[in-house]
Amino acid sequence: LSKEPLQNILVRKAIAHGINKQQIVDALQPMSRMTWTINPPTYPTGYTEEELPEDLRYEYDPEKSKALLKEAGFPDGLTIPVNTSKREDYSSQHLIIQEQLRAVGVNIDLKIMDHSAYHGANRKNLNTLNINSWSLPPIPLYVFNNYAAKVADMTDDGTGGANYSHYGVLMPGVDDLLAQMQAATTYEKYIEIGRQVELQIQKDMAMFGLPTMSYVVARNPRIDLGYEVQGGNAYWSFAKAKIVS
Repeated sequence: LSKEPLQNILVRKAIAHGINKQQIVDALQPMSRMTWTINPPTYPTGYTEEELPEDLRYEYDPEKSKALLKEAGFPDGLTIPVNTSKREDYSSQHLIIQEQLRAVGVNIDLKIMDHSAYHGANRKNLNTLNINSWSLPPIPLYVFNNYAAKVADMTDDGTGGANYSHYGVLMPGVDDLLAQMQAATTYEKYIEIGRQVELQIQKDMAMFGLPTMSYVVARNPRIDLGYEVQGGNAYWSFAKAKIVS
């Protein structure tokens, strides 16, 4: 939200309508699944397409994308410099999006960087349409607090958090709702408020959920973790692990 012309919500919505997420899902099979909000539908607060109001689905619509750009003052299109990581889950999606947006008049001037350099640049506010790929547990507030909370704002000196869009800082955000989630005394209320957060993020379009990616963990059968793995993120505790014959 600190970069021209992305302060204009019409430009942000044009970009959203210019991205064909189903093509990304198809291209990255069997590891990719569709996401319609920040959290995927398998998360407690995530929405399916049918559950979302029609105007918040941001369905792939090139003509609507072009019309929004024209309304925003860019009838002849625009160019946006974008950094990406050479790591495949980043570069593949950015390259697909680059081609898709080219068709609606948004030229992505893409620079592919070393992965650590990419994240270092992001942390110093040196990117525009950056992708963040992270293995996260299915805890909505954890996701929101990392990416959408004012206290997680990314700062130019690199000391801030992962709120790269400055949501809640350069425009009103969802911090009041996040405080309500934190104070909720029942799981049902926690989820109800979290679903409101998902909708507000869709309305403000300061960030956009790309398809979710799964991952593969290979483990030698001789290693007994000491517990049964049922789900979670990519980090498994080895505190109880032992090698068995």
